[in-house]
Amino acid sequence: MVQKLLMEIPDSDLRDLHQGTETGMGFHIIEGPHGFLAVYIDGVALPLYSDPRYYCLDDVLAGTPIPTERDKAESINIQGRFPNRYSAVSALQAASISPAFTGTAGAIPLIATYILQVNTIFHRYLNSGNDPRFVAKRLTAGTYLTSNVDSRHADSGFGAVGRYALPIPLPASHVFQYELPQGTTIEVGTVGPNFGQSGGGVEIHLPNATSATRIGNIRIPDY
Repeated sequence: MVQKLLMEIPDSDLRDLHQGTETGMGFHIIEGPHGFLAVYIDGVALPLYSDPRYYCLDDVLAGTPIPTERDKAESINIQGRFPNRYSAVSALQAASISPAFTGTAGAIPLIATYILQVNTIFHRYLNSGNDPRFVAKRLTAGTYLTSNVDSRHADSGFGAVGRYALPIPLPASHVFQYELPQGTTIEVGTVGPNFGQSGGGVEIHLPNATSATRIGNIRIPDY
């Protein structure tokens, strides 16, 4: 059996995604000509349809180990993108993507809004040592984070995958710490069970671009 490769989308497509809102912390769900894909912030992508060349959802559900070798795919004609978990999961369920991945209840939209009363520290768990959403001392609109308190429950990369229901089971072992200023508007909710993960963590969404101070970037154990 030929070893499949891990898909990596072209930089041009990735730059286009980074200009819009995330679907969740460090990832995008998009629709291409062949179906839906989950894309991490560094370009690693998981086709949510059967793919003969690239490691895909069928392989995840079969328990096939994730390959270590990556390959740049051809440019993707992005036909749809999803600005939050709720819209993404609804679209995946309508397309009959396996319930083992999408879950059955979907994801509840973020429903609490707060204005920070003091400067506050938040965290972002990524599978990459670079955060392209931090530009010129600002986090772009549509960025997801978690709270300083909740981060205490995610002290390993694979633990973060489960707690924040990330769609590709690669460890999110890079933790970026940002301080957001007093007066920043945030949306807050709980990560529901999605993408084959349990969820349960706190999800913070920035509806607007905001100034931020990066105060740390640490590497935690994968497990």
